[in-house]
Parts: sequence; C-alpha cells; structure tokens
Amino acid sequence: MLLSAAFGSAMLALLYSLRWLLGQARNFAVPGPTSHLPTTLRPRTLTIFIHPTHTMLATFPGRPLLSALILGLSLSACASTEPPEPFPAAPEGQQRHVIDLPALADENAHRVELIAGRMMEVDCNVHHLGGHWRGRTVAGWGYSYIELDQVGPAISTMMACPEDSRQTAFVAVGGEPHLVRYNSKLPLVIYTPQDIEVRYRIWSAGSETLPATQR
Repeated sequence: MLLSAAFGSAMLALLYSLRWLLGQARNFAVPGPTSHLPTTLRPRTLTIFIHPTHTMLATFPGRPLLSALILGLSLSACASTEPPEPFPAAPEGQQRHVIDLPALADENAHRVELIAGRMMEVDCNVHHLGGHWRGRTVAGWGYSYIELDQVGPAISTMMACPEDSRQTAFVAVGGEPHLVRYNSKLPLVIYTPQDIEVRYRIWSAGSETLPATQR
C-alpha cells in the first residue's frame, strides 16, 4: 500500500513537470500556416501516455528533441503500473508471513511480540522449541524483515505425567520475548521454516511513569 502511494506521488510529480514543459513549448508557437516552413520547424503532435487513464496531446513547434525527451519519460513511466515487490519470495523449504498493523495514535508506546512455533503432542511438562531470530535488510530498498532459523527439536522438563495429560498444543520457540517496533506504515515480514506458524501480540506501555530512587 505504501509503495503504491509513493509510486502514485512520483507519477503525479511527473505529470506536473510535463504540464510545465507544455506551457514552455506554447511560448514558441508558430502562428499561421506552417506548410512553407522547413520540416524541422513544423509543429509536431505527440501523444503522451502517462497512465492508462491519463493521456495528453501536445504540439511542439520545432522541438523534436523536446518531443523525444517527453516520449522517453512517458514510456519509462508506463513500463510498469505497479512498483516491484521489494521483499524476496520465500526460498525453498521456507514460507513468508506478513503482518499488517493498524495505525495507532502513539505507536512508539507499543511493541509487537513475535511468537513462532508448531502444533505438537505434549504432556504436563513445559515444552519449547529452539530457534534464533535475525534481522535482515532488503538490498537496494532498505526495508527490514525478520528470519527465524536454527529451529531445533522440542525441549521439555522431565516430570512424570499422567497418561491422560497428553494433548495437542502450540509449542513456541523459547527464550526471551522477541519484541519489534510497532510500525503501521510498513508490513512486518517474517521468514520461517515451512512447518512453523507465526503468531503475535501487542505490548503497550502504561501512561504512568515512576521515579527511580537514588542510593
């Protein structure tokens, strides 16, 4: 969504630039019939396609270079109506998860906790998976994403459990809560092994602050 808005803004800026150039070109208009003029000085009519829904028709008297320049700009703009996908596709054996966050009044007071794991058969013991979170950056774009790798087998405590305690439950990657910045302007993109599910929850800071003691 953000990339589409940026692309639209760039196209609007290009459109205004073309309007200015058209205004400058009108200052050189040749009055009256032009059939007697040399070919290089006769008006040239150029149709410019800025967008499938926006077409401009311009006449440039004796301005073939300007016509070529505008045509080149318009063709470049129409080469693709959508910006390229900045985030890479998930490599083989992995999957990509995307979280779109709603806008908040004070996003600096919030964090997103990422919880990754899989459904497993467990008993009364405490179970968790091994794994390592890594922050990455999309080359050439600067956007950040997160990878979960080194997901190992489940680890659990060793208490004796009754037989009827076995059940299927979500077993998460252990360790400290993995908190990331809350930013509704960009999607939160996570790559994990194929069999891993990603969940999340929102942390928010209270409005009350407490003084630290000096000692």
